Amino acid sequence: MRKRTKKEGILFIIFSVVLATIIILGRMAVFNGDVGGGADQNYFREFEPWDALYFILIAVAVSFVLILLDRMRRKEIFRVVMQWNLSEVVGWKVYLAAFILILLAWLPYLLALSPGSVLEDSLDSVSQILDPSVPVNNHHPVFYTLYVGIFVKAGLFLGNINIGVFLYSVVQAGVMAGTIAYTIMIMCRKAVPVLFTGAAMIWYMFMPFFPDYAMTMWKDPIFSCALLWMSLLLMELAEEKEKICSRRWLTKYMAVCLITAFFRNNGIYVVVLSIAAAAILCRGKLKRFLCTMLAVLAAYYAITGTVYNWCGIRTEFVESVGIPLQQIAAVVVNDGDISQEEEQFLYTLLPEEEWKNSYAPCLVDKIKWNGQFNDEFLEENKTRFLKVWMSLLVKNFPEYVKAYGMETLGFWKIGVQDEYGYIDTFIAENGYGIHESSTLQKITGPGLNEFVRNFRIYVGSGTLLWLILGAALFVLRDKSSFGIVFIPALGNWMTTMIAAPVAFSLRYVYIFALGLPLFLSLPIWRKADQESFYHRIS
Repeated sequence: MRKRTKKEGILFIIFSVVLATIIILGRMAVFNGDVGGGADQNYFREFEPWDALYFILIAVAVSFVLILLDRMRRKEIFRVVMQWNLSEVVGWKVYLAAFILILLAWLPYLLALSPGSVLEDSLDSVSQILDPSVPVNNHHPVFYTLYVGIFVKAGLFLGNINIGVFLYSVVQAGVMAGTIAYTIMIMCRKAVPVLFTGAAMIWYMFMPFFPDYAMTMWKDPIFSCALLWMSLLLMELAEEKEKICSRRWLTKYMAVCLITAFFRNNGIYVVVLSIAAAAILCRGKLKRFLCTMLAVLAAYYAITGTVYNWCGIRTEFVESVGIPLQQIAAVVVNDGDISQEEEQFLYTLLPEEEWKNSYAPCLVDKIKWNGQFNDEFLEENKTRFLKVWMSLLVKNFPEYVKAYGMETLGFWKIGVQDEYGYIDTFIAENGYGIHESSTLQKITGPGLNEFVRNFRIYVGSGTLLWLILGAALFVLRDKSSFGIVFIPALGNWMTTMIAAPVAFSLRYVYIFALGLPLFLSLPIWRKADQESFYHRIS
């Protein structure tokens, strides 16, 4: 018992040291509030003696809080404070009530933002559907573009493209509300205290980034719903490993994997991580599972490889090397160690002055969308580019680390957020007849309409990350199989951290907001309540 307690204490210490390090690095990162600011505005300051003292104090404080929370959790103080639970309430009644309440709370946004927010990214997909002169590409996944096309063409068939946009918004709102309501039902069935479940409902009903995203033509809401369903299916697997042999479970998991893989370009990596985690958890019962998953992966790579090439559908290499471009730019701007041969290659890709003028530590778009950036040269010299990047990495490691930290700042720093990629409630200028037609403004006038459209509550991606990692720590401490539930969300974050095009964008890790109540509730699930949900309602 003492050895076990000692090991668990070491786990808390490691987490406290890592978190304290992250907080200190966050203090050293200077962000002036402008994502497009240059290296003189957004940068890492030098380490100061006070930082060492703060590090020690933070590490001790975090350790103390973790130990206190763990003791409260083990003694079920949270349950005593929060009192009764809803575990005996009929599941589908909870689902229906949650679904209706969420949609009612979102109704002002559905009316104010109608037919829905259509941004520049959305219009790329619309133009590929409606304009024969625009080639289909995989910058925004082809299957997402085809999904958008269903609603756009439905609107045109009905005589107004805005009807199609509104149908898209309604369906997306229904999918999101349905996913959330199911999550709430699961939490109730797992005897999560009613005050916690009530807080989760308030979170879903009144945080504006839920209804705003529901009404935005983005791939991220549906993709994030798929990730949450993946987490819920993995949760079932953690309860009953035999489910990995079940055709019903496999069918649902296969569908979720296909949506995840085809709706965002980093989705396939999340799928692979989740498959690996499920295989490790259920080793010894994998024949049917692995056959099914190999079929999914084969279908994905056959379509995105052979079929896309046959159709001339292009996947842009530049989209996958945003962080390397930023690291190289940082070396150029700070006069790092670059050989003459490397300079010749890099300045063919982009002139030296443009590297320096375009470098914004928190936004790679100023480089890759620079008018003088030679994208064709990059496409023809992918291997050489990677070799140059690796060579500069060895010679300029500190600059690489700082450039990486600034380019991913919002995804790891606690307490920082920005409007960029957070919530956008507008329709970009277009030639397709898509325009705003706020129903709420017609009913109440402009005052309430503008308030709803512009209402914001900011929660940083980095803050959400560390809340979820804290919950995962307690689950890991219990050596619970429920740790697998975190894999889709954290896998999505890890792949985002490899290729983030901007330091701030909640939509890239929207699963953090969507799944937060579920993730935070996992450490307080009773072991006695971990039997299969389906057995309990059957």
